[in-house]
Amino acid sequence: MARKKAPELTFQQHIADFLVREHKYGVLEQADITDTEHFIAEDHLWAFLTATQADTLTKLTDDCHAR
Repeated sequence: MARKKAPELTFQQHIADFLVREHKYGVLEQADITDTEHFIAEDHLWAFLTATQADTLTKLTDDCHAR
């Protein structure tokens, strides 16, 4: 007899599927999490910041190098 999945896990999967399907969220693999202390996918974070905050990143970089 197959074990039935806990209702919470079914609900979590439903939400995850919705976010992928409707909002085009990406699905990360465990290997994508490069900072295992804070659970950050650093490559994805930098790609997002570069795509959405390029001017601010440039200013911060210039400020840091000016010191």
